[in-house]
Amino acid sequence: MPAESIDFDKEVNQLVNDRLVGRDDGIAIWGGEFHATRVSEFLKQWDFSMMPYRIWEYVHRIEFACNKLPDAAEAALLDRGRIFGHGGDLSLRRDGDEFLWHFIGSTSMAEPESFDVCDFWTESPGIKARADFSLRQRDESALLWGAYHKDLARWQEDRVGRADLSYPFQAVQGGQRVWIHYSVFTDGGQVAFVWWKELKDHG
Repeated sequence: MPAESIDFDKEVNQLVNDRLVGRDDGIAIWGGEFHATRVSEFLKQWDFSMMPYRIWEYVHRIEFACNKLPDAAEAALLDRGRIFGHGGDLSLRRDGDEFLWHFIGSTSMAEPESFDVCDFWTESPGIKARADFSLRQRDESALLWGAYHKDLARWQEDRVGRADLSYPFQAVQGGQRVWIHYSVFTDGGQVAFVWWKELKDHG
Protein backbone atom coordinates (compact mmCIF):
# COMPACT_ATOMS: atom_id res chain seq x y z
CA MET A 1 0.00 0.00 0.00
CA PRO A 2 1.56 3.36 -1.00
CA ALA A 3 2.37 5.85 1.72
CA GLU A 4 -0.11 8.65 2.20
CA SER A 5 1.05 11.84 0.50
CA ILE A 6 1.68 14.95 2.57
CA ASP A 7 -0.29 18.10 1.80
CA PHE A 8 2.45 20.68 2.37
CA ASP A 9 0.13 23.65 1.86
CA LYS A 10 -2.20 22.32 4.55
CA GLU A 11 0.71 21.69 6.92
CA VAL A 12 2.17 25.18 6.38
CA ASN A 13 -1.22 26.85 6.88
CA GLN A 14 -1.77 24.86 10.06
CA LEU A 15 1.67 25.82 11.35
CA VAL A 16 1.02 29.51 10.66
CA ASN A 17 -2.31 29.31 12.50
CA ASP A 18 -0.90 27.57 15.58
CA ARG A 19 -1.06 29.67 18.73
CA LEU A 20 2.28 30.46 20.36
CA VAL A 21 2.17 29.88 24.14
CA GLY A 22 4.77 31.21 26.56
CA ARG A 23 5.18 31.34 30.33
CA ASP A 24 2.94 34.41 30.65
CA ASP A 25 0.02 33.11 28.59
CA GLY A 26 -2.05 31.45 31.31
CA ILE A 27 -0.94 27.83 30.78
CA ALA A 28 0.40 26.03 33.85
CA ILE A 29 2.65 23.00 33.33
CA TRP A 30 3.65 21.17 36.52
CA GLY A 31 4.97 17.78 37.50
CA GLY A 32 6.41 15.78 40.34
CA GLU A 33 6.28 12.50 42.23
CA PHE A 34 4.99 11.18 45.55
CA HIS A 35 4.82 7.89 47.44
CA ALA A 36 2.03 5.58 46.27
CA THR A 37 0.47 5.52 49.75
CA ARG A 38 -0.39 9.23 49.33
CA VAL A 39 -2.44 8.96 46.14
CA SER A 40 -5.81 9.61 47.82
CA GLU A 41 -4.35 12.56 49.73
CA PHE A 42 -2.88 13.96 46.51
CA LEU A 43 -6.15 13.73 44.57
CA LYS A 44 -8.16 15.40 47.33
CA GLN A 45 -6.02 18.54 47.09
CA TRP A 46 -7.19 19.48 43.58
CA ASP A 47 -10.24 21.42 42.46
CA PHE A 48 -11.64 19.17 39.75
CA SER A 49 -14.84 21.17 39.17
CA MET A 50 -13.73 21.96 35.59
CA MET A 51 -12.20 18.49 35.03
CA PRO A 52 -15.11 16.01 35.11
CA TYR A 53 -13.75 13.22 32.90
CA ARG A 54 -11.81 10.34 34.46
CA ILE A 55 -9.92 7.28 33.23
CA TRP A 56 -8.75 4.94 36.00
CA GLU A 57 -6.47 2.06 35.04
CA TYR A 58 -6.29 -0.51 37.83
CA VAL A 59 -4.29 -3.74 37.86
CA HIS A 60 -7.45 -5.67 36.87
CA ARG A 61 -9.62 -3.25 34.86
CA ILE A 62 -9.98 0.17 33.21
CA GLU A 63 -12.83 2.48 34.18
CA PHE A 64 -14.14 5.51 32.30
CA ALA A 65 -16.12 7.78 34.62
CA CYS A 66 -17.37 11.26 35.42
CA ASN A 67 -16.66 13.07 38.70
CA LYS A 68 -15.44 9.93 40.49
CA LEU A 69 -12.28 9.42 42.55
CA PRO A 70 -10.97 5.98 43.63
CA ASP A 71 -11.82 4.93 47.16
CA ALA A 72 -9.01 3.74 49.47
CA ALA A 73 -9.18 0.12 48.27
CA GLU A 74 -9.18 1.13 44.60
CA ALA A 75 -6.32 3.61 45.11
CA ALA A 76 -4.10 0.76 46.32
CA LEU A 77 -4.67 -1.01 42.96
CA LEU A 78 -4.28 2.06 40.74
CA ASP A 79 -1.63 1.94 37.99
CA ARG A 80 -2.57 5.02 35.97
CA GLY A 81 -5.10 7.81 36.12
CA ARG A 82 -6.17 10.70 33.96
CA ILE A 83 -8.51 13.52 34.99
CA PHE A 84 -9.31 16.11 32.38
CA GLY A 85 -11.61 18.86 31.19
CA HIS A 86 -11.50 22.54 30.30
CA GLY A 87 -9.74 23.30 33.61
CA GLY A 88 -6.75 21.10 32.83
CA ASP A 89 -5.38 17.60 32.32
CA LEU A 90 -3.78 15.69 35.21
CA SER A 91 -1.99 12.41 34.49
CA LEU A 92 -0.70 9.89 37.07
CA ARG A 93 1.54 6.85 36.49
CA ARG A 94 2.76 4.36 39.06
CA ASP A 95 6.50 3.62 39.02
CA GLY A 96 7.23 1.04 41.71
CA ASP A 97 6.43 2.62 45.08
CA GLU A 98 6.07 6.09 43.57
CA PHE A 99 3.54 7.91 41.42
CA LEU A 100 4.83 10.25 38.72
CA TRP A 101 2.42 13.00 37.71
CA HIS A 102 2.13 15.93 35.36
CA PHE A 103 -0.50 18.60 34.83
CA ILE A 104 -1.20 21.03 32.01
CA GLY A 105 -4.02 23.49 32.31
CA SER A 106 -5.21 26.86 33.50
CA THR A 107 -3.04 28.91 35.85
CA SER A 108 -6.22 29.51 37.87
CA MET A 109 -5.70 26.00 39.26
CA ALA A 110 -3.95 25.91 42.64
CA GLU A 111 -0.88 23.72 43.12
CA PRO A 112 -1.41 20.75 45.46
CA GLU A 113 -0.31 21.69 48.98
CA SER A 114 2.29 19.62 50.88
CA PHE A 115 3.58 18.07 47.63
CA ASP A 116 6.72 19.03 45.73
CA VAL A 117 5.85 20.70 42.42
CA CYS A 118 8.24 21.31 39.52
CA ASP A 119 7.21 24.19 37.24
CA PHE A 120 8.07 23.52 33.59
CA TRP A 121 8.44 27.21 32.72
CA THR A 122 10.78 28.16 35.56
CA GLU A 123 12.61 24.98 36.53
CA SER A 124 13.26 23.00 33.33
CA PRO A 125 16.93 23.04 32.30
CA GLY A 126 17.46 25.00 29.11
CA ILE A 127 14.04 26.65 29.31
CA LYS A 128 14.10 28.72 32.50
CA ALA A 129 16.88 30.89 31.07
CA ARG A 130 14.94 31.58 27.85
CA ALA A 131 12.31 34.21 28.62
CA ASP A 132 11.10 34.05 25.00
CA PHE A 133 10.63 30.24 24.93
CA SER A 134 7.24 29.20 23.57
CA LEU A 135 5.28 26.13 22.55
CA ARG A 136 2.95 25.85 19.59
CA GLN A 137 -0.65 25.00 20.50
CA ARG A 138 -2.90 23.22 18.02
CA ASP A 139 -6.50 22.20 18.75
CA GLU A 140 -7.50 18.78 17.40
CA SER A 141 -10.25 16.15 17.68
CA ALA A 142 -10.44 12.38 17.31
CA LEU A 143 -13.14 9.71 17.36
CA LEU A 144 -12.84 7.24 20.23
CA TRP A 145 -13.21 3.50 19.78
CA GLY A 146 -16.69 2.03 19.75
CA ALA A 147 -20.31 2.93 19.22
CA TYR A 148 -23.16 2.87 21.73
CA HIS A 149 -25.77 0.18 21.05
CA LYS A 150 -29.05 1.03 22.75
CA ASP A 151 -30.37 -2.52 22.45
CA LEU A 152 -27.31 -3.83 24.33
CA ALA A 153 -27.04 -0.74 26.58
CA ARG A 154 -23.26 -0.76 26.12
CA TRP A 155 -20.36 0.49 23.99
CA GLN A 156 -18.91 -2.02 21.55
CA GLU A 157 -16.01 -2.13 19.09
CA ASP A 158 -15.04 -5.37 17.36
CA ARG A 159 -11.51 -4.14 16.60
CA VAL A 160 -10.57 -4.00 20.29
CA GLY A 161 -11.94 -7.44 21.11
CA ARG A 162 -13.22 -7.89 24.64
CA ALA A 163 -12.18 -4.44 25.85
CA ASP A 164 -14.78 -3.02 28.22
CA LEU A 165 -15.69 0.29 26.62
CA SER A 166 -17.81 2.15 29.13
CA TYR A 167 -17.54 5.84 28.33
CA PRO A 168 -19.63 8.03 30.64
CA PHE A 169 -22.83 8.05 28.61
CA GLN A 170 -24.27 11.09 30.38
CA ALA A 171 -21.25 13.11 29.24
CA VAL A 172 -22.09 12.79 25.55
CA GLN A 173 -25.85 13.39 25.55
CA GLY A 174 -26.76 9.90 24.44
CA GLY A 175 -25.00 9.90 21.07
CA GLN A 176 -23.74 6.85 19.22
CA ARG A 177 -20.08 7.85 18.84
CA VAL A 178 -17.76 9.96 20.98
CA TRP A 179 -15.37 12.73 19.99
CA ILE A 180 -12.49 13.76 22.22
CA HIS A 181 -11.34 17.36 21.78
CA TYR A 182 -7.80 18.21 22.85
CA SER A 183 -4.88 20.60 22.42
CA VAL A 184 -1.40 19.50 21.33
CA PHE A 185 1.62 21.54 22.41
CA THR A 186 4.76 21.07 20.32
CA ASP A 187 8.38 22.15 20.68
CA GLY A 188 10.39 22.17 17.47
CA GLY A 189 7.79 19.99 15.75
CA GLN A 190 7.84 17.35 18.52
CA VAL A 191 4.84 16.76 20.77
CA ALA A 192 5.68 17.98 24.28
CA PHE A 193 2.28 17.97 26.01
CA VAL A 194 -1.33 17.03 25.27
CA TRP A 195 -4.33 18.55 27.09
CA TRP A 196 -7.49 16.47 26.78
CA LYS A 197 -10.44 18.85 27.17
CA GLU A 198 -13.83 17.41 26.36
CA LEU A 199 -15.88 14.38 25.32
CA LYS A 200 -18.73 15.23 22.96
CA ASP A 201 -21.53 13.49 21.14
CA HIS A 202 -20.71 12.67 17.52
CA GLY A 203 -24.27 11.67 16.67
